[in-house]
Amino acid sequence: MLSREEQGRIWGAFRALSPRQQEVFVLRHLEEWSTEEVAEMLGLTVGSVKRHLFRAVHHLRKARATIPPIMYPPTRAAISQLPSWM
Repeated sequence: MLSREEQGRIWGAFRALSPRQQEVFVLRHLEEWSTEEVAEMLGLTVGSVKRHLFRAVHHLRKARATIPPIMYPPTRAAISQLPSWM
């Protein structure tokens, strides 16, 4: 279980990802779609999906140690800034 501080860091890091990285990460890791399904859904190549995933996961892992925490749980203002598909 992550501490509230770690959760805040990861949430902040997720918000710092590009919209495409957020979309690919959510579909692959939270919705558990295959890489091929994500590629087809978004009109990307499998290689592009893998590249977006690699960069997103790298950024989120790095966040556990380097990004200062933000308020957690997120505020309504923070949630309203998320893409509509989330």
